[in-house]
Amino acid sequence: MPPEFELLHRSKDGDGAAFQSPDGALLAVWGTDVAERDFLPQVKKQISQDEKEGWEFIYRRLTRDWASYSGIKDDQIRYVRGITVAAIAPPCS
Repeated sequence: MPPEFELLHRSKDGDGAAFQSPDGALLAVWGTDVAERDFLPQVKKQISQDEKEGWEFIYRRLTRDWASYSGIKDDQIRYVRGITVAAIAPPCS
């Protein structure tokens, strides 16, 4: 958590949290399980949904392993960074 941010909310299932700074900036962090082959299509789907909600994306860089995009809507700025992480195999017995 950034030094001046305060925890606002933690998800019940432990996959995310929201933080707020004294000046009102909001930072949300979360993770989700997406099959590696579904990562890029899922990112594109999310961008499309966000655009339908009025977000105008001014930067986007999408690869099969990571994605970054940012945009504006009214007085808000959104920056999204997603990466794929290989599953860790359980230890052998």
